[in-house]
Formats: sequence, structure tokens, C-alpha cells
Amino acid sequence: MSCTMYYARDEDLDAIQDARRSRFSFGAGPAVTGVNVAGLVDKALLVELTVVAVVPYGAS
Repeated sequence: MSCTMYYARDEDLDAIQDARRSRFSFGAGPAVTGVNVAGLVDKALLVELTVVAVVPYGAS
């Protein structure tokens, strides 16, 4: 699993990381790439995520 995290304001990064840590443990969590961008489409959003997960063939 991997996650690309787009955020517009450096001052929000600690809160975004806290939220991510509350959902994923570092031992089993996804690989994360953080990208600081000039802005997001919706100004009310702090972060946009693109997540990729793989379900093994035959898994249910």
C-alpha cells in the first residue's frame, strides 16, 4: 500500500501527520510521500490523498 499526500500549508503538516498516525501504525502503515503544493481545488481542504492498495489474487 502507498499513499501520496498533497498539502498546501506547512503549518498544517503536524495535524495531518497526527491524523495519519492515528489510522496507520508505522510498522504496518503505507509508504507515504508528502508533496507541498501551491493550493488544492477546494480551499476548505487541508490535504488530498491518493492511495494505492493491492488485494492479492484469490483473496476475498
